[in-house]
Amino acid sequence: GVVARRGGRPTMLVDISVPLNVDLACAEVEGAFSYTVDDLKAVVERNTNMRRREILEAEKLLREELAKFSVWQQSLGAVPTISRLQQKAEEMRLAELKKVQKKFSNLNDKEKQEVERLSKGIVKRLLHGPLSQLRSAEDESVVSVFSDAYGLGKL
Repeated sequence: GVVARRGGRPTMLVDISVPLNVDLACAEVEGAFSYTVDDLKAVVERNTNMRRREILEAEKLLREELAKFSVWQQSLGAVPTISRLQQKAEEMRLAELKKVQKKFSNLNDKEKQEVERLSKGIVKRLLHGPLSQLRSAEDESVVSVFSDAYGLGKL
């Protein structure tokens, strides 16, 4: 048969003519595959539908990422205030440590490092809430209120 003459390779018949030139019964021959314009249209439609679903998923992903980017971009307006607040807190921490420096003179280096770590941890925990609020501020007035409340001056 046809399959034997082709060395076991299948035969594909694509009939794009109207009316059809290839008998539909050819699809029943072993090793022969027959396709018409309607078959090709069905494949195109399936692929088009799959692409539409993928486009919808891609658009959803883009909207989500755009929302994240917008939040990040808005938070950039608070960066100078965040930096000044962190700087002011560090200055206050160092000033307080300096006040008690003589009382800590008998501490060894490891104990001094522990006091340093402890004071930094306290400042970090105190600033966590305000800094989170500043980073998520959707309005410049929030940043201004923080700046005024902490005596950070105007931008």
